[in-house]
Amino acid sequence: MKRRLLLCFSILVFALLLPSGCKREVAKQPEPEPPPKVTKTRVTFIAVGDIMMSRGVAKKIFAAKDPLLPFSKFAERLKSTDFNFANLESPFSGSDKVASSGSLVFNTPDNFVTGLKEYNFKVITLANNHALDQGFKGVKYTRQHLTDNELIVTGTGEDLTQAWQPAFIKVKGVKIAFIGSSYASINDGGIARNDYVARIEDTDSLKKSIETAKKEADFVIATMHAGIEDTYKPHKPQEDFAHTAIDLGADLVIGHHPHWIQTVEKYKERYIFYSLGNFIFDQRNPNNKEGLTLKITLQNTKTETKKNTKSETIIEEIELIPVVIENFSTPREAKEEEAKKILAKIDISERFIKHMSEEKVKSEDSKQSIKSIHQ
Repeated sequence: MKRRLLLCFSILVFALLLPSGCKREVAKQPEPEPPPKVTKTRVTFIAVGDIMMSRGVAKKIFAAKDPLLPFSKFAERLKSTDFNFANLESPFSGSDKVASSGSLVFNTPDNFVTGLKEYNFKVITLANNHALDQGFKGVKYTRQHLTDNELIVTGTGEDLTQAWQPAFIKVKGVKIAFIGSSYASINDGGIARNDYVARIEDTDSLKKSIETAKKEADFVIATMHAGIEDTYKPHKPQEDFAHTAIDLGADLVIGHHPHWIQTVEKYKERYIFYSLGNFIFDQRNPNNKEGLTLKITLQNTKTETKKNTKSETIIEEIELIPVVIENFSTPREAKEEEAKKILAKIDISERFIKHMSEEKVKSEDSKQSIKSIHQ
């Protein structure tokens, strides 16, 4: 009996010990994914209105023997950014002959490009009513001269395909596209058409240009040379172009041509600056001596995971900087009281536009003229 009990006890102990001697397969736990890598990058640039370096401006430059003269009083601002953008209203031709007083046929001496290059104007639109002031040869010469000096151009070309090609600039890994277009191909009020200047009413080409830009760029800016001169409000062709550009995917619209500043609109959460007025010009009307420049800060956020990389670029801030043109050639930053009076003409009381999520101003509908922009 004792032997049987001992045997049963031994078998029981063996049975209990047996599993502990076998290896159990433990399911591998998936390795936790590392947190996404988030990189924020800021890019700044200043956008200005019309630059015309012929006629009276050229005479001031010749008298001073200094092609940097028109930029000198705004130099600190222009040198504070990653790059700058402008509309060049006077083409190059290889000749130093400039327009006489009152003439509307402009030409820029070749060495005046020094000012654009020195003061960081890396992107230039040539789409305006003076693009052919020096003929088709001038169109080709201007594009080549600016390109040779490392400036990127848009708005004109040897054909419309080239004219509608966006100007791409890459800064700190952020790619920005500019598209230039004009209400007129020559200085005739927009009557004649040609194959060298992008036109604001050419919606099909605008669509293709924006599609091309969005495939490559992080941020797309459509620009227009359009409007009625010497007025503070846009007219319908400007509004049509600006709204269409945003509907097609543009992130910002900047205008010039009226020689006066014009109102600002927020449309579908995107901003439209209908006219920045003059920047470098020789006009005598007091309102023509006032302009608006924009210091634009973009913020790009890249989020990288094992699976993919997402990139988003937004407007972090736009600073509105009014300018006053002195000596019929040279803009300077407006003093505080001057700035208030200039901005009041287009119903703006504050000088900063912040990123939309931080703003107190909200659109009452899809179309709104900004009367007060809060920091």
